[in-house]
Amino acid sequence: MVFTQVILPRSEFSFPATFAKFAAYVSPLPHGKADRDNAKKYNLQGIDAMPMSSSLFDRVGGKATLSLVHKIFYDKVYVHPWLQQYFTDKPQEILESQQTDFMAQLFGGPKAYAGKVPKVAHQHMVITQELFELRSEILKESLTEAGVSESNIKEWLAVDATFSHALVKETESECTKSYATQPILNFHKPMLC
Repeated sequence: MVFTQVILPRSEFSFPATFAKFAAYVSPLPHGKADRDNAKKYNLQGIDAMPMSSSLFDRVGGKATLSLVHKIFYDKVYVHPWLQQYFTDKPQEILESQQTDFMAQLFGGPKAYAGKVPKVAHQHMVITQELFELRSEILKESLTEAGVSESNIKEWLAVDATFSHALVKETESECTKSYATQPILNFHKPMLC
């Protein structure tokens, strides 16, 4: 069985409308006569179909979906009583853009990320396992809200979880400063969480 991907005309592109149309049109179709029969059955005549890409970037909906997920995610992070403390000196829009470029490249999309690797970018932060798991829960909520399929959510979170070994640090002594006056960020869990 081969999966097909429907390419919608530019005039029909808007998110989330495009995602909804895409989800409604995509179905596993075998090649040959059955393809033509199913195309008629599901009213797919005149819509170009091509083999589905194997990259997670394409399967989740490309840069538009990644941008949406990161917008939702950082909207939640910037108001969370514990997580927001780590971002007081960082403009949200810049982090959204950097995270989108990083994940796009990681998932097989365009190579546009030019920032630091995660271990270096977070070396001055105490990110406990509990904090990392909280962040993962918020990411999962954001993926669901953005309409990412359950199978792609699982794959995205599995990739994301691989960064825990580079990011999780339980004490300040495990942190490194990039420069002498850089503060070590270590915020304890507020009582409200």
